[in-house]
Amino acid sequence: MLRFLRNVLILLAGAFVVLYLAVFVLLLVYQRQLLFAGNTDVIAPPSATSIYRAVIIKENDGAQLTIWKAPPARPGLPTFVIFYGNASNLTDFAETGEHLHAHGYGVVLAAYRGYSGNPGSPSEDGLMDDARAVLASAPRPVVLWGHSLGSDVAARMASEGHGEALILESPYTSIPDVGARRFPIYPVRWFMRDRFDTLSLLPKIKVPVLIFHGTRDWDRALRHGRDACQAFRQTGDVHSDCGCRARTAPLRSGAFRHALAAEERAGAALVACAQATLRDWITSLAGNSPQARVPLPGVLSM
Repeated sequence: MLRFLRNVLILLAGAFVVLYLAVFVLLLVYQRQLLFAGNTDVIAPPSATSIYRAVIIKENDGAQLTIWKAPPARPGLPTFVIFYGNASNLTDFAETGEHLHAHGYGVVLAAYRGYSGNPGSPSEDGLMDDARAVLASAPRPVVLWGHSLGSDVAARMASEGHGEALILESPYTSIPDVGARRFPIYPVRWFMRDRFDTLSLLPKIKVPVLIFHGTRDWDRALRHGRDACQAFRQTGDVHSDCGCRARTAPLRSGAFRHALAAEERAGAALVACAQATLRDWITSLAGNSPQARVPLPGVLSM
């Protein structure tokens, strides 16, 4: 009987080791496919009645991107350059851009290689090159806006001096941190090729920072958002301390924009703080223009 149990335990242990190694090899080989899980379908160009116009950008390394742009109402008003997340495409922020443009602000919906029908294969270095090429054609002043994976892209651009303000929606500390929490029994920090280490950028970011994260996001992602927020607060460079309670829904309409009534009440003060913060930025960037004092209810709302 004891021999039988021992054999069973040996078989189970062997099966676990084989399964562990198989998953490890899959994570190692297909890590970029898991990280860059965006929609590769070709995006139809904006309609004739749209505020956007499709613009093709050619980069020095031969990459070619199609982005959407809507100019500001007049020179000097801020342009919001929006970088989407790893499972998104540029159309996901089209509605947010329309709200911004309705108040006179410029909007650039950025794109990446390998996403939204653009040729190429995404990587951390590739996405940063794409972002620099997009920003090279954007009129200043620029408000950088990054969502999820795009939050690190926006943060990197801010650290390089490419913008005057920074909005991070659903940010994280680093991709190895995210992977380690999602796959705790694997040495993810050791083999991740694309790091997207947002925390390492903090000392270089000298522009105002506004962070949002929805409570309906999965718990581990929400913890990353809180960690990133706390880290920015500790630098002492955050423009306005609205707190890191993450009680509001994301800034765009989408899957998580269905906060409970209790969360709406609890988050009202944070939304008001964020509204005031963003209005202060835009008023300053636009040279105290009366147009820049218009509220943005369609963007910063529950």
